[in-house]
Amino acid sequence: STLNPKYLAIDSVRTDNAHVKEFVNQFQSEFWQAHKIKIHHSVKVTKEHLVRDRVIVFIYKKQNFTSINDVLKLVRKYNFPEKYILRLTSEYNTCNFIMFAIEADGDVAKYKIYFETSLRPFGFGFKWVGSKSVVTRYDLKPASEYKALIDASGFNLYPEFLEKTKITRAASVKDENTSKRGFELEFNSLHLKDISRDVSNLTFVNIYDKLKDLANLPIIHFSGGLESNGDKYFNLYFVVL
Repeated sequence: STLNPKYLAIDSVRTDNAHVKEFVNQFQSEFWQAHKIKIHHSVKVTKEHLVRDRVIVFIYKKQNFTSINDVLKLVRKYNFPEKYILRLTSEYNTCNFIMFAIEADGDVAKYKIYFETSLRPFGFGFKWVGSKSVVTRYDLKPASEYKALIDASGFNLYPEFLEKTKITRAASVKDENTSKRGFELEFNSLHLKDISRDVSNLTFVNIYDKLKDLANLPIIHFSGGLESNGDKYFNLYFVVL
């Protein structure tokens, strides 16, 4: 099993963060390895900062194999808020796949779990750090309306690379209990070299320099918006597997 591409992909995640390493190692267990898995390495960028210790693991549900208890066992390990257990369970029951995610900034780790149901034009994500938690709603919109989504989020900047690719999926994003809002766009793949100049006017961070070890990974997803404090942010998603 150690030569299994899924197992190796988890090993290949570029991070020095102990929380992220521990989290992704969970998916090297025989149980999770028996599933179809996708892995994205995501990077969050604001005007002043870049957070690169962010990983999303997609697990495709396997009939008569995966159960809600497996999911609960994993999220409870990271102190998932009990008040959301019923909602999480009902989301799990109808979903096709589950996204488990972590975002670590130094010693602080934020955990996230999202569910996607193919027959439904919306989905939910649960995010928590310590005793703080939030539920985020995602609503699918026509891909052709992506500029309106960027406007509605308050982001109001249209990186040029979005014109160079075909946008295949678009969604609006809204927290239920904070004023954070945003957009999500998926597209045919690009690479860091295709977008680094276009995003350089959004941040003081030298993206190419900070992320050159990810330069060979395809980028297929861009999201952004306004934090609850009004700061603009954007995320890039690199495909590891």
